[in-house]
Amino acid sequence: HPLHLLSSGINAEYGEEVEQKEEIVRTKRCADRTSQCKVLAARGTDVCSARMVAHCQATCKKCSAAPAPRPTDNGEVQGKCLTPAIANGRVGNGRSMNPGEPLNVRCNPGYTLVGGTSKCLIQDVFTNEDKDARLVPECIKLGSSTLSGNGASYTGGKNTYSAKDAYGREVKMECDRWNKDVLRGILMGYADGKDLLLGNHNYCRNPGGIEPVPFCLASATGVGKIVYCFGHGGCDTCAGATDKYEADYCADPRNTRFCLYTDKSTANRVAAIQENCAATCCKMAKC
Repeated sequence: HPLHLLSSGINAEYGEEVEQKEEIVRTKRCADRTSQCKVLAARGTDVCSARMVAHCQATCKKCSAAPAPRPTDNGEVQGKCLTPAIANGRVGNGRSMNPGEPLNVRCNPGYTLVGGTSKCLIQDVFTNEDKDARLVPECIKLGSSTLSGNGASYTGGKNTYSAKDAYGREVKMECDRWNKDVLRGILMGYADGKDLLLGNHNYCRNPGGIEPVPFCLASATGVGKIVYCFGHGGCDTCAGATDKYEADYCADPRNTRFCLYTDKSTANRVAAIQENCAATCCKMAKC
């Protein structure tokens, strides 16, 4: 399909063309994003169709359709920006950026782009929906989703936690981004908040094994707090598990309701129940 071929050309030539045509792109308002435009046009393909013209603006003589971003009068001092470097990725913008121009970041193979959209404000300052220049896009590497032990080495892609809605039903909630909550200063009940500056992402982690399971930050009430992403440690911790107490204790709903971790407010109670009713809690964790 012409569009598929065009997209493939863009991906294959992206790295070379950004470097080879950088001077040309900087002196023009727009340019073809790939030489495939001229190739396809020579074959009679309509590269100026609505779906393809954005990639072939020079060939289609549609450069005026893509003016440079203009600063908006929002009370902020604005000016050109120096294009930043992004670790484990590359930025597709030119050497300098216009006010309001979004960063075009592509991560290296094996890395995931996180952090949302950032736009040039002035010099080396980039703004975003949070109006916080400290929150910039990042390229991070995700690892295995398998949980072992207390998850101190967990680098998987889970970014949700369980909570109760107004009707007492269990719902899945998305975690906040680590740096956002810590830098806003809304994290309560945790003395060393700077230790949780884990990046501009919201994936569950357990740095240094400081908690019983991987956790994340949440602020549904407006106050940041630690919530647990897993109710139990890895199933490897259930090998040979037995209940210390009889069924009348371990099967009692008043105790089983504390078999799985939710947040720090009940963490000590859960740890005690898991120790005394290990087999029951492992079963509830589906281990």
